Amino acid sequence: MFSVRGRSAAAGIAVTLLVTSLVAMPADAQLTSQPSATLQDIEVRDELIANQETLLNVYRCLFNVDVHAVPGGCANNQPSRGPTQPGSPPSNPTQQDISARDMLIANQEDLLNAYRCQLEIDTQLVPGGCQTDPNPTLPIPTGNETYSAVAAGWGHSCAIATDQAITCWGEK
Repeated sequence: MFSVRGRSAAAGIAVTLLVTSLVAMPADAQLTSQPSATLQDIEVRDELIANQETLLNVYRCLFNVDVHAVPGGCANNQPSRGPTQPGSPPSNPTQQDISARDMLIANQEDLLNAYRCQLEIDTQLVPGGCQTDPNPTLPIPTGNETYSAVAAGWGHSCAIATDQAITCWGEK
């Protein structure tokens, strides 16, 4: 389906981003709930969110899927704006700030795994592996949402709403 060169490049990028984000994250701040939110907790999560968004955009451009979701579009099979930069943290972080980021991180990971399985790339990174069901779960409308991108997975799907909210449904 895709060239070995393209798969190797994407695999290298994925592993580099994953290792970088995990190495940069102190052990005591790795997505665990803590009684009080600190600026460091937020910064660690924001860095991971940016790294995962960069990887999502690399997949989109490299494999020409959901390219309309890439800010600035794609150029030469790469995001034209380069890596995503972390956002500015709130001045007084709360536990709700951490919870919102943890949810986004989990949703990004679900979408990354849907892409990995759909595109048959970096599948060794998918917890539990990819299912080989020839009939993937189709997106189920949940209300009046309008989606700009949908990634149907096997038993689990994710979508990006026009307001940039990520929604996932199905079996984990």
